[in-house]
Amino acid sequence: MPVALQFDLIKAIVAHGLQCDPADTVDPSTSANLRKAGVALVTTYIEQLSLVGIVSDPAPIFGAEGGMWIGYRLTQRGRDIAATEPDLRHAVSELIGGPKTEVSEAVANLLAECRESPINEIYREDFLKTLDEIRICFDSECYIAAIALRAGSV
Repeated sequence: MPVALQFDLIKAIVAHGLQCDPADTVDPSTSANLRKAGVALVTTYIEQLSLVGIVSDPAPIFGAEGGMWIGYRLTQRGRDIAATEPDLRHAVSELIGGPKTEVSEAVANLLAECRESPINEIYREDFLKTLDEIRICFDSECYIAAIALRAGSV
């Protein structure tokens, strides 16, 4: 089951890791953003990011700014995908349970809006299911299938 994570904190963890030498353990206590989020929350996020291969070697450390923290290293994959937000978003999409692309996010927003809108009951369920299938197709990079679904619903 997807874990509801805040993408901004994920970006902060990865950005802080990029500032450190790849061979060094990253100390979260040296980041004001991570200190503000707190040890428990940052630890949870580091654990989740290790599950998708973005960070490695999580280990307890004494933070330079005080407290017991979980240090980590960015993997090469973590460093590679940190270059662009869409790549990072795609990599952690399984964890945050969200869309993988801007298009699928727009379709998901449209779907949520349509669920609240008065739609003719005769085709309401089919319409909503088709929108959800289009979102799934975009997340799976099956663009031709998304076009076929759109064409079939006209």
